[in-house]
Amino acid sequence: MRFSACRVAMRQAENGTSFRFRDLLTASKILDLRRSLSIICVALACALIPVRELPAQTDVIRGRVLNAEGTPLPNVRVTATSIPGNVTRESRTNARGQFQITFPGGSGDYVMGFALLRHAFRQFELKRTADHDVLIANARLSRVQLDTVNVVSTMRLSALRKFVERGGLLITTGGTSRLPVEMGFNNTVSVVTTTRLNARGVIYRAQAVSLASPILYGYENPTFPIYFNQSPLLSVTVRDTLANVDGIDAAILQQREKVRARVILRFHEKADSLLVSGLLVAGDEMAGRAAVVDAPLGKGHVVLFGIRPLWRWESQGSFALAINAIANWNHLSF
Repeated sequence: MRFSACRVAMRQAENGTSFRFRDLLTASKILDLRRSLSIICVALACALIPVRELPAQTDVIRGRVLNAEGTPLPNVRVTATSIPGNVTRESRTNARGQFQITFPGGSGDYVMGFALLRHAFRQFELKRTADHDVLIANARLSRVQLDTVNVVSTMRLSALRKFVERGGLLITTGGTSRLPVEMGFNNTVSVVTTTRLNARGVIYRAQAVSLASPILYGYENPTFPIYFNQSPLLSVTVRDTLANVDGIDAAILQQREKVRARVILRFHEKADSLLVSGLLVAGDEMAGRAAVVDAPLGKGHVVLFGIRPLWRWESQGSFALAINAIANWNHLSF
């Protein structure tokens, strides 16, 4: 544009017309102004063109579930929970161990859960790393020996889950607390694996955590003794305070916290203050771990006692924990 202005000046000089350098600058500015106006007009025209909205992507999650030997596992309950959104969809594996879950308008980020009777519960995060049409979630489940007298069938286990979801109360003690954890009744609860702990049938100190819970009614002293026999030690996934929740509806976040399990009672946080009477080796693996957990499920609750609150006549001090849970079965939310 400045070159064009120079040509105008040179033409005036050839015709004998006088010109000044100021005239040259004025012509250059006028041409620059025209160029700027042309760019603005093109930008406005583009802005007025309607943009076609891209359709929401549908995530298809497929996979295969095998045992430790590589044999397909049928009837595995597979759940996929969206992050964010906390929407859960589920499926069952077929005779070949295969499953498929479809998420219309999926976020591409999910927590996968795999549950099968007498097998260890498996959970991991599945995230879309590229523009894939299908997300693959394969899993292997290892067989476990449950500490129960009678192992209920899958059909009866499903009925038990529905009973709690409708507003019922399920109480487990000792090793039986593994059952609802491994069956995925509440994915925020897990069983802690220990390698050095030796704590067989001994009296230990515990600390009250959720003082407002009806389960602790009547316990004025926040620290008191309980009976515990080696396992299970429980753990509850805490809320991620660093997670980015921008753009997530507050109602969704509130619902997510509503279903999070709560620690009611924990073992003393100091390893050297745990033992009251008996044997304890590697108490650091036990210190601060959850001893009693209240896990919401639907409209009901699963109260997991890692301890034995009703151990013959010897643990009278913890009898009230179980009695309170039973007496307040429909008022455990607080």
